[in-house]
Amino acid sequence: MPPPLPTQDRPADYRTRALTWAVRACATGVGDVLQWHPSADEIRRRTREEDADESLADILWDELVTAEQGSRAEAAGGPAGLLADPGLERGAPASYWLRRRRVGQWELWRAAASRLPRVWIKLIEAPAPVIRSVQRAVGIEMIARATAGTSSRTLVKFLAPLENDLAGRVVTRIRAAGAATAESPDGPGPVSAEIAARWRDAYERAAKMLTGDRLASTLGRGLLAAMFRQLPEAERRDVARLSKSTLAPLLEHDEFLEPVSADEIAWGGRMLSAPRVVIRLTRSSAAIDQDSLNTRSDDE
Repeated sequence: MPPPLPTQDRPADYRTRALTWAVRACATGVGDVLQWHPSADEIRRRTREEDADESLADILWDELVTAEQGSRAEAAGGPAGLLADPGLERGAPASYWLRRRRVGQWELWRAAASRLPRVWIKLIEAPAPVIRSVQRAVGIEMIARATAGTSSRTLVKFLAPLENDLAGRVVTRIRAAGAATAESPDGPGPVSAEIAARWRDAYERAAKMLTGDRLASTLGRGLLAAMFRQLPEAERRDVARLSKSTLAPLLEHDEFLEPVSADEIAWGGRMLSAPRVVIRLTRSSAAIDQDSLNTRSDDE
């Protein structure tokens, strides 16, 4: 006999609680999950009907397979009744838990995708090396916009902490922005003199402790962090729960660039929609790592 059911109310995520209970009880029967199922009363009623020919396990497996059909069809863009693998309609109790967890993750992802801006969906899908590349790209663009119009002699001295490769990328971005026109824009656009001064000050503060890639990434992460904190609380929870990296806790506690103005937030949104950033978010972490070994900039 399994141990008595805990007396506290059923939690929102009944599957997590049920799995914990099953492990502690050394339970192996699929029917044990019924104790934490949100539709437990309805399922019990179905099994007690006089003409019922389904066991508890049958009903639970039925529900799981139906949920899998819907999620697979949605992911593939096919009809709702499509079953990707008819040969896996049922399995061992352990496989029930694994498959239920996979469907649960898909349901969470689908709900988050309906709320989050598209760029944040891409960010939480991305592994850590890709996130670092995006932070670096944003930081380089910030430095370029903050130093536009600076004399060559002053610029060389100012960019020295970035080291040769990244300093060269900043110069390339300054030239590209200077050559842009209304018909052929390049990047997220210029910033006001006040924002440029703030970013130069932030750069100089960071340059006292950091150099090279870490310096550029610190600026970019600071702006991303400010944008993250502007998201509604429910969307921040989605990012924290679904991210493949440690993105959420890092952004939550990074206040290096604060206080950040609404104009800076808007510029950051345009930057994250720029082709160079979008390309990074759709590439593999291996490709991004290889870029860090190359001396030629992929921003050129």
